[in-house]
Amino acid sequence: MADTDRRSGAELRARRELLGLNAQETAALLGVDERVIRRWEQGKPIPEGVVAELAQLEQVQDDVIRELEDAGKDSGVITTYKGDGVVPDRPKLPARWHRVAAATAVRNLAADGVDTRIIYAEG
Repeated sequence: MADTDRRSGAELRARRELLGLNAQETAALLGVDERVIRRWEQGKPIPEGVVAELAQLEQVQDDVIRELEDAGKDSGVITTYKGDGVVPDRPKLPARWHRVAAATAVRNLAADGVDTRIIYAEG
C-alpha cells in the first residue's frame, strides 16, 4: 500500500486507538497540538512523516508484546501498570498503552494454548 493511502484520517485514528493512545497522548508523542490530530482524523492532509512515526510506535509496541509473551510463557503471568501514569521504562508512553500490549500478548498466547493472566505491578 502506498504511503499516501495510509494517510487517511480513518487510518490514523484506527492505528492510534489500536496503540491505546488518545488524541492528546498521540499529539504529545508526535510533537503537535491535539487539535492537529483531530483535524487530521477529520480529513485534513496528514504529513508524510506521521505515518513513519506511527510505524515506529507500533514497532515499539510489537517489541513489548514479544517481551510480555516471553514473560507469560515463562511464568504464566504478565505484569502491567494500573492508573493513568506512564510506563516506568518508557516514560513518554501511558500505562493504558502497556495494558493494550499486555492484553494483546495474553490473546496471542491463548491462541497458542498458553494460559496466562495479567496482574498489576506492585506500587
